[in-house]
Amino acid sequence: MIRASNLLRERRFDEAALAFHRIVEANPRLSDGWNQLGTALEAAGRYEEASDVYKQVIDLTPELASEFGLRRASVLLKLEQYDEAEKHARLAERTNASAMHLVLSSVALAKKDFARAESEARAAAVDPNDRNAAELLIARTLSQQGKAQEAYALVQQVGARLSQEGGGAMERFDYVRGDALARMERYDEAIAAFRQEIANFPDYRQTYANLYLIYVVLNRRAEANAVLEEMVRAGPGKQTMLFAARTVGALGDDSGEREWKRRAAAAR
Repeated sequence: MIRASNLLRERRFDEAALAFHRIVEANPRLSDGWNQLGTALEAAGRYEEASDVYKQVIDLTPELASEFGLRRASVLLKLEQYDEAEKHARLAERTNASAMHLVLSSVALAKKDFARAESEARAAAVDPNDRNAAELLIARTLSQQGKAQEAYALVQQVGARLSQEGGGAMERFDYVRGDALARMERYDEAIAAFRQEIANFPDYRQTYANLYLIYVVLNRRAEANAVLEEMVRAGPGKQTMLFAARTVGALGDDSGEREWKRRAAAAR
């Protein structure tokens, strides 16, 4: 476990996944081994395999269905399997309702159901431990409805609270801040915010995609392409390359999309 954990810390994700897989094969009821295996697979961008791992552990240890249901729901969100994500999030209704509401808010946001996304986020915000994450989700719903200034004001409130709490960097904070700034066409500030998010949390693909989009808007193509290469270095694997293909394809770059798909087909 120590050797496998060291591989994970060193970002040698495929090697870590193999090591943890051997551990759980020999110790199938070792929940921490399964948890770390899933973490390694997610970090490697191998989301389908991570989803399968969490399903296995739920089947093996039903008493952990709440914890691993949330983990699987998070992965299913990334795979855009929204109905299944919601189903697994609800496994935590009795034990971790606020975390469940955060996932349900994210599902609603992905479906562009902004009213429900905000409602679920407000339900999560009742728990002080999840208030910041919930308010960031509310800010995202505001941004996507063309209310970037309101979103930015809310993000600033979260930032002030984080400074008071002194808990260090918070995942998605600078991403949401950067997204609001980009929609306000404050591009230099948005770039800095996305760069900060990547420095703190390099595994979130959407940050790279948003940064790529800004560089394309600014006609800085070389920097845009470099961002996608950086994303693949941070999370090497087929799924990351397919995400890159979708990102460039959404902007009408057909040749770029074909090239990323070719690279994905040659990857693991």
